[in-house]
Amino acid sequence: MLNAPDLQALLKNVVVACIGPVTAGTARELGLKVDVVAEEYTIEGLVRSLLGYYGLQTV
Repeated sequence: MLNAPDLQALLKNVVVACIGPVTAGTARELGLKVDVVAEEYTIEGLVRSLLGYYGLQTV
């Protein structure tokens, strides 16, 4: 099993996206750096937020 420093090292270059502020808070409590939090707490909202993060247009 990985400990927190190992997990943080593995996720160093990973974009962490959360579906809402509660999930983002939990991720942060676990030591993750949250890059994207959906404004609308749905899968569609999460996808839109990720597209925005990467500078892509949404439809």
